[in-house]
Amino acid sequence: MAVWGFGRVSVVLALVGVMSAALWLARPLEVPESRGDAAGAGRTVDPGAPFAGMDAARYADGEFGLVTPRARAMGGFTREELELAYWHVRRMLSAASLDSRTVYRGDVGPLAGLLEPAQRRVLTHGRGRAWVTAFVPGSAVSAAETVKVRGTISARRAGAGVVRVRADHAYVYAVRAPHDAGTVRRVVVRRVTVITIRRAGPGVVLRLERSSFSATGATCAGVRLRPDFGPAAGRRAARCRAAA
Repeated sequence: MAVWGFGRVSVVLALVGVMSAALWLARPLEVPESRGDAAGAGRTVDPGAPFAGMDAARYADGEFGLVTPRARAMGGFTREELELAYWHVRRMLSAASLDSRTVYRGDVGPLAGLLEPAQRRVLTHGRGRAWVTAFVPGSAVSAAETVKVRGTISARRAGAGVVRVRADHAYVYAVRAPHDAGTVRRVVVRRVTVITIRRAGPGVVLRLERSSFSATGATCAGVRLRPDFGPAAGRRAARCRAAA
């Protein structure tokens, strides 16, 4: 649990592990479909320009693609409280899908460090492993200096003292096999994450409610990804989907 001071406002940012009983959170998990740049996934590409020839070449680099809404007072929260909460949301999204320790080593530590103990246990020992994007350790290394990112983050009031944040992004990874610098593939992951911001006494509490993804250019190994480095010509790109 981390505490920040902002003028007279003390904001407590934590993630609690108890799922809300609210009806709007009881909906079936949505598993997003890969789209857009999925057509460019799984193909052999130029190692020197791994995103050339696809829309992702124009996408933002890394965290620059994680653009939070402009904060305004809503749902009983001040603008300052939501500014800090959105900043924390952005950190969570980056830890789950951009941190190289997470993506290439399967280390959930970057996201776990932002969670309250109850959700940390879900992440490390339960269904929460689907909350992060991770290749099977040893199956891939990065073939580019960045991950290309495009998507939206929206926020709306979801009851008294509750703001619901929904993030929907495409992440485009250029990867290669650890011992083959010449064969580069693109893996496109579309991930949808829902986080709630809640009033907890004088503080503000964040809860990761669910996260799901679909991937093109990789197969599933549980909830981890294994890039498809097989011959690309004449084959449909491998696909994978998971939700938690």
